[in-house]
Amino acid sequence: MNVAAPFANSKPEDIMTELAGGKLVIYSVARPPSADAPVERSGVLATFTFASRHSSRQGTIRPSRPTR
Repeated sequence: MNVAAPFANSKPEDIMTELAGGKLVIYSVARPPSADAPVERSGVLATFTFASRHSSRQGTIRPSRPTR
């Protein structure tokens, strides 16, 4: 999946507006034996929340706490 293509010709300010309040979640996933097999377990490694333009904490990254 190529999610960056629509933003290729955008200004940085436009990209920031689109990402405001969005989240990027990084998972740890056990590799299935084949592409047709389901993923049986996964866990969140980190969650990044993009600041909105009205946030007082712009530019900070707050990783999530590990869940068990």
